[in-house]
Amino acid sequence: MPSHPVRASSSLVPVPSWDELVADPSLFDGLPDQVQNAIYVEIATLEARLRARILRRTHESATAPISDHAVGLKQAADQLHMTRDYLYRHWSKLGGYRDDDGHVKFSSNTIQRHIERRVRRT
Repeated sequence: MPSHPVRASSSLVPVPSWDELVADPSLFDGLPDQVQNAIYVEIATLEARLRARILRRTHESATAPISDHAVGLKQAADQLHMTRDYLYRHWSKLGGYRDDDGHVKFSSNTIQRHIERRVRRT
């Protein structure tokens, strides 16, 4: 934004700098409509660009894949506050699976979903 005089209609009008306008927004009120419109266009353009960057950053972090890994029976029992015996007996109903060597495992995402459901119920 210019901080030098700008011709508005037939006279020169001093235009405050961004810093001056931020420090004292009432300076905007004393400017001619044509200058106010020009300042607003600059502010609106900047705001739109910044909003787009923030929304893109928020969207990227929200859609970042959550790492999923296999969790053994002992770790799953600790995280879910259940006994290993209970998990072993009910692994198929709770979203567990048997890996290639026959051990019961749970995905970390499955455990997280159980924890979130439990929290919502309380």
